[in-house]
Amino acid sequence: MTDRAHLVFHHSAGVGSDLIRLRTRGWSNHVSILYTAPAGTYLDKLLYEARSTFGVTGPGHKKARTLDEAIAGGDMVEVYQLPFVPAGDETAARLWLDQQLGKGYDKPGILGFIPLPISQAISHQLKRQSDELWFCSELGQGLTVKRGKPALVNVQPWQVDPEWLRSSPLKTFVFATTPNGQPA
Repeated sequence: MTDRAHLVFHHSAGVGSDLIRLRTRGWSNHVSILYTAPAGTYLDKLLYEARSTFGVTGPGHKKARTLDEAIAGGDMVEVYQLPFVPAGDETAARLWLDQQLGKGYDKPGILGFIPLPISQAISHQLKRQSDELWFCSELGQGLTVKRGKPALVNVQPWQVDPEWLRSSPLKTFVFATTPNGQPA
């Protein structure tokens, strides 16, 4: 039985998190990716994620954290299962994610979130120079494309934020937590 991919949307405390939510006008400020067996547990699984202080982390990476650690650190989360795909696509997507481990955080891409044409132009130019950098929602978008979903044509990296992914109808709600880490 193959593992299943999930998108985990985080609502974290802090000025940076608040600024992201203000810019995206949404609940979430971060997205990570979780793999679990269909009948498996969630909290003890390591997250694939791109974080500004560590770059891309996940299973086998020393800075990876579990979903339980994210919740214990104060994150409220919503977990959604991505739709069923053939096992080969799921395996290819996980291998693709493993190839991203250790890559850097896309600080130039974050410039594009500043609503000024010059910052978006600079971000686009810098991003074209490297496929070695990711921010969280870019990684989530990359996963959905690698899983055989339609490619997002003419979407710039800064247009893919956690709320944009959260609004996708191509997911199924699994569970959420409250501010104290309890199931919602």
